[in-house]
Amino acid sequence: MGRLLFFMALGFLVIWQIRRFLRKRDPENTPTRVQHPKGADGERMVACARCGVNIPESESFTSRGMNFCSAQHVKLGASGDDSST
Repeated sequence: MGRLLFFMALGFLVIWQIRRFLRKRDPENTPTRVQHPKGADGERMVACARCGVNIPESESFTSRGMNFCSAQHVKLGASGDDSST
């Protein structure tokens, strides 16, 4: 019984190494970064200058060259601008 388990484990390791070797040689299986053009599948994300939340650029509020996630954050300004916190 012990020999059977040993040879099964050895066979598994050999098959695993062969598959790993073949996968490295196959360029179709290599991972690549997909870059989506703006407006197609994705949209540029911007961080709110007040709280840092990431939102799509088309949904952001822009004031003084900075992006904000809401009108309230536009009024409050960038983090550290007010002395109330």
